[in-house]
Amino acid sequence: MRDLTLLLHQFASGEDQSRELVQRIDTLLSERFPGGEGFPNVEAYEDLEVAIACYRPGGGQFMYDEAQMVLICASALAAIEDSGLT
Repeated sequence: MRDLTLLLHQFASGEDQSRELVQRIDTLLSERFPGGEGFPNVEAYEDLEVAIACYRPGGGQFMYDEAQMVLICASALAAIEDSGLT
């Protein structure tokens, strides 16, 4: 879980908001929590999956931009921290 929280924090803090980082987050999610199983909060997981699929730096029609993705990463981080899994 630590590696996922590190990646989410990198994005949320603005350290790295690249598409490549988002793809790494997606890979970790699918490997560790297939279909959301075991993730501390189903809603946060689903929101993160949708945002990952729709993320593009700068946004665009029907796309998530950096600011929207920061909020979703922060929400996922909070869900993980609230669960005590960090």
